[in-house]
Amino acid sequence: MIIETQEIKELIDGFFNGEDKKTNALISLYYKFVYYNCLRITRDVEAAKDLTQDAFVRVYKYKETYDNKYKFSNWLLKISTNVCMDYLRKSNKDRARVLHIETIESGAGCVNDLKKYLVDDKFEAGMDEKFEKDLLNDIISLLPPIYRVTLVLKYYNDLSYEEISKILNIPVGTAKFRINRAKRIIIKLLSLAAESRREKVEITADRAVGKGSEQ
Repeated sequence: MIIETQEIKELIDGFFNGEDKKTNALISLYYKFVYYNCLRITRDVEAAKDLTQDAFVRVYKYKETYDNKYKFSNWLLKISTNVCMDYLRKSNKDRARVLHIETIESGAGCVNDLKKYLVDDKFEAGMDEKFEKDLLNDIISLLPPIYRVTLVLKYYNDLSYEEISKILNIPVGTAKFRINRAKRIIIKLLSLAAESRREKVEITADRAVGKGSEQ
């Protein structure tokens, strides 16, 4: 999160006053902030780059709509989040991988088929911090966009429920519900991943034992 110091506020004022130098400095300052928001929502590097550009185009186009009662950074999050949600609605790229929340909660369907998304063929028996981080990111990427984006705003951008409600134009209660429901699903999927990992450990051990007995 970027803290809006007096120097940054001067850049923001320069942007709204049409000062090119300050506008360019402001975009440079917030580029990664917007890019990582897009990346965390879309989980697609190339799409995130394009959507970041689209977000800044909208920021410039709709700057007259900005209400200075709100943080400039939150306004950027609102615009970039809307750009990403528009993209995800139109894109079919990851639809086959996205989970139906009801399926996981009820245990219905071929839940075991999801294991291939959680622990891939490059699995190694050793669990480390990077493995856990990558696994959590994979799980978040499986969530439907409305849950994924709420998690991103809450935990990656450290926003309050009130701020999330304003960015997504939803009641505070809905924001809380989405976060709590997503957390329940993540816990279930982490359990599923752990089960898959145990199975792979057992298979690896059996193969090792088998090779040892042949020698």
